[in-house]
Amino acid sequence: MLIRGIELKDFKRFGHFKEEFVPGINVVKGKRNEIGKSTLLEGIIAAFFYKPKDDNEKIRGNISWQSKGKYETTLLFEHESKNYRLDKNFDGGTTSLTNLDTGEKYERQELISWEIKQML
Repeated sequence: MLIRGIELKDFKRFGHFKEEFVPGINVVKGKRNEIGKSTLLEGIIAAFFYKPKDDNEKIRGNISWQSKGKYETTLLFEHESKNYRLDKNFDGGTTSLTNLDTGEKYERQELISWEIKQML
């Protein structure tokens, strides 16, 4: 699996963060501490593994101080030459996984979790 891009909204220090990665190795660095490198990693973990309908300390701990609601995550990734988009809205409690090549879209959390587990 290759992560192609990420978008975080109201996630910790990021009001809005969006980045697409280039093929090959990408390096995330900052000139100083507390710039958001670890937060980016936490966003990837939340996008893959956290369930938007849950309301636990891990999820609440990622909410931006400036936000009135919870956060949103979007991951673009490739698996076995197929391109996917994984969207999670933690405020609305919704998840969707879209195969960008075929347009096929899943919206049931259980099915999406199973699909992601098979890919990982």
